[in-house]
Amino acid sequence: MNPVLRHVLAGLLIVCCIGFAPTIVWSQDAAAEKAAAEGDETTSTKSPLVVEPKTPEDLFDAVLLMVDISRNAVAKRYLKKFLTDEPTDELLLKLREKYGPAAFLRLANIKELQPESQTLLVRNNAAFTKYANDPSRLDQFLKDLVSGTPEQQTLARHQMETSGVTVVPALISALGDSKYAKSQTTFVEMLVRIGQPAVAPLQAALLSPDLNTRQAVILALGLIASPDSIPYLLRFAGQPNPTEESEMAKKAIARILRNDSLVRVQLQGVANRLLEIAREYFLDRHDWEIGKDGLVSTWVWQQTINTVQERRLKSDAAGRQEGLFFAQAALEVAPDRQDVQTTYLNLLFAEEVAIGGPSKPLKSGPGSTQDLAASLGADAVVRALSEALELHKSDSALVALRVLGKIGTVQQVKVVSGKQSVLQRALNYPSRRVQFAAAQAIVALDPTSKYPGADRVIAILGRALTQAEATEKLAMVLDSVAERGQTLSGFLNEMGYSPTHRQTGRDGFQTAATAQELDLILLDANIQRWALSETLANLKHDPRTMDVPIVIYGETATERDVRIYLKQYSNVAFIQMPANSDDLRRQISGILALQPEAPLTAEERSTKAIKAAEMLSFLSSGQRQKLYNFTSIENPLITSTENSQLAALLLPVINTLPSIGAQSRIAEIAADPERPNEVRITAARELTSHIRQFGLLIPDQRIALLRAGWEQATDKRVYSELSAVMGILKPNATLVGQRLKKVPSTVAPAPAPEAVKPEAVKE
Repeated sequence: MNPVLRHVLAGLLIVCCIGFAPTIVWSQDAAAEKAAAEGDETTSTKSPLVVEPKTPEDLFDAVLLMVDISRNAVAKRYLKKFLTDEPTDELLLKLREKYGPAAFLRLANIKELQPESQTLLVRNNAAFTKYANDPSRLDQFLKDLVSGTPEQQTLARHQMETSGVTVVPALISALGDSKYAKSQTTFVEMLVRIGQPAVAPLQAALLSPDLNTRQAVILALGLIASPDSIPYLLRFAGQPNPTEESEMAKKAIARILRNDSLVRVQLQGVANRLLEIAREYFLDRHDWEIGKDGLVSTWVWQQTINTVQERRLKSDAAGRQEGLFFAQAALEVAPDRQDVQTTYLNLLFAEEVAIGGPSKPLKSGPGSTQDLAASLGADAVVRALSEALELHKSDSALVALRVLGKIGTVQQVKVVSGKQSVLQRALNYPSRRVQFAAAQAIVALDPTSKYPGADRVIAILGRALTQAEATEKLAMVLDSVAERGQTLSGFLNEMGYSPTHRQTGRDGFQTAATAQELDLILLDANIQRWALSETLANLKHDPRTMDVPIVIYGETATERDVRIYLKQYSNVAFIQMPANSDDLRRQISGILALQPEAPLTAEERSTKAIKAAEMLSFLSSGQRQKLYNFTSIENPLITSTENSQLAALLLPVINTLPSIGAQSRIAEIAADPERPNEVRITAARELTSHIRQFGLLIPDQRIALLRAGWEQATDKRVYSELSAVMGILKPNATLVGQRLKKVPSTVAPAPAPEAVKPEAVKE
């Protein structure tokens, strides 16, 4: 039906409806209720059309007509029938061509027609995207645009303009295609006709390696005149040496600003402006338009297809992408500035972690970020690490620390001019991953004299040992009411955590600071001994616990009661007392999603424990052990030897501890027939050494087990090493006699050498 005729008919229908309205008028809601009760059509659902629409096109036309006369209930009935008939993509495209895309958007925004109208919009958009992205169709559009008949050119322009952003990648690709070399002006004009939807893809196309493409894109951005394009154009306008490209960028900015004098103002401090924008993106402070899927739209240049491509990314990933663009732009404008170099390097570091993950080895070889950073020297990497710590960018700090472990010097561990070194600061940074990486870097640099932070290195490695067997995320509930604390622990258990419960703030802090690293703390607002303020202060100021997310709850407390703590400390939130595990999950899911770091995986915990054991074994060897005090981690050292893989590495470390517990543990492992032979051999050797250093400390009961283990040993090497242990125990004369008596009494004599026969005397 002709749209004009439809509006005329709509007006006539309205007049008729008013003229012949019945005396009793039901409200729409009342009519709907009556219809539901009686099963009959009412004035709200009965169509005013004399003839019911039969074809899909007639149905859609009727939907629009009913909306025009405010009969949305009838429109919805027709819309349901239209969708039930499964309209083809061809029909949807035909209707889009006839009524325009705005008609579908209009229907989608009418609440009474939802969700059917929204389903229709999605299907129409999908059909059009498929249609518009058909390479053969796009190619035909381009051919018609540059060499078709006037009618074909007009149709191509209309199709491409109404297609919007969908056809922009094809137009950009054509800008660099030699077969369209004489048609760039035509394509630029088409991009300008598309207007604002083309801006973001064009900005991404500025990374094209083709000069002609970049110049055409700069011209198009200037003609579209979106102020958002100015920062992107500054990359070219601010070049230190004037070129044709830079002059075009200046003219484009002048066109956008409509004032040549303002361009000179914009170009003052261009490097500072570009660096400021890069950091804004790097810190995820850009005001993105976030979609219903929680993602943002961003465009990237894809060299493999010679054009741009849209991506849906999380805001931090999109921020890194845009940040790299502007940091690189600032570097091109001011390549000698150290602050520009530092931010660019940190963005490269962050991207490296995003691609490979925080626990994976760094890529190496030509083009790798790790080897690039190593080639820049330790000073550049130290600056990057310092900025990463200041900006709270843990991912960048991780890469910087790994590189420093390769190229740093011992001097970078020590105090300089009374100030902590950047490596010492990293040891106390609120991220367990960064702390561990800092300890790794220092161990790799292998200081030969005392240095500040040695105790922190040992503490970090000791805590990492406890993670070897932790297959679940770890949590703690601090609640002075035992029953409530146990209930919440049960909720956490149902959510996949391994929880512990403590009834006082003091006990909770001591456990969190000395036991396994926690992933979550639930804290009752009315916690006792310490109170809430003191408990929070200790947890948030101790480097061992400062990065743990803390969620305050309370049956009588409100968020207003604890607001001061939410402002004072990072990573602290408030929830209402949950009714069940699902309620707890619902309330904390958003909080945990905003954590600066994801919890350690089970694989990561295990790998971390093994690396810690290897480093501790290294530090306990030779003269190094004089620099470190291992007694502070005696408990995790001894406990971790339950794992035989760790035991083999940690026995030399335990050998340095002058305690009964240490010697007893070594003896227990040496005597244990269930242990691998290699571990028993190591334990026997370390036991011999420990007794020599600190004397015999183990009780008679342990000695008896050792003797039994020796006598029952089936492996010759184990028996040999335990024999040495028996000897170092200084057996008395009675034992010596008993052992000698066990030697078999009849020992076959060694065969006598064969007699040498005298040579016969020659006559």
